[in-house]
Amino acid sequence: MAPTSLRHLPLRRQRPAAGEQGAALILELLVGIVVLATAVATAASISVVTNRSTRTGHGLTEMETRIDTDLAQMRQWAELYTWCAGFGTTSSTRVNASPTCKSKSSANSSYYYPDNPPPGNPTAAQALRTFNAACNDGTTTQFNQPLITFLNIVPRPSGVTREVISDDNRAKRLRITYTAAVPNSTKGIQRVVVLTPTVAAWCPSSP
Repeated sequence: MAPTSLRHLPLRRQRPAAGEQGAALILELLVGIVVLATAVATAASISVVTNRSTRTGHGLTEMETRIDTDLAQMRQWAELYTWCAGFGTTSSTRVNASPTCKSKSSANSSYYYPDNPPPGNPTAAQALRTFNAACNDGTTTQFNQPLITFLNIVPRPSGVTREVISDDNRAKRLRITYTAAVPNSTKGIQRVVVLTPTVAAWCPSSP
């Protein structure tokens, strides 16, 4: 007998069971949720850092502006400081009341010291001697002490500390130190400025 021919029947692919399909779908969903949550958390973290950096920048600018404004005021008082009455003062009332202050304007040299006292006027002569002595005293703060005392009681900007001391008695120079904390930052501001009152320019040369 002729051999019976064998027909090759196609193999049927087995379809995954319903339970396996469900598990795979759940796994895909979980992976998607994790990826999405990670992306959201990363974006939120970047946003927080950016906002914090922005707030710190604004706080730094605000404090620097307050210091700049206060320093401009300090310089103005240093320009108005005078010895024309025979003692150091920033008071316009005392300047206006003093007979030895020939000028009431800081644009004139006679505003700063008793300029050329008239003969026979002991008050003006004594005021000039006192001014010269203070100018030539390079060992104490006598010349600038009234100004230092006054500047240290001028109201300070909010959040800013200011200290005014003598930097160099002989040069009649002051040192102003500002410190301030910056909101939303662990860093702070420290600025040191030296300035010399205008009246020091009218001191005679030391003997």
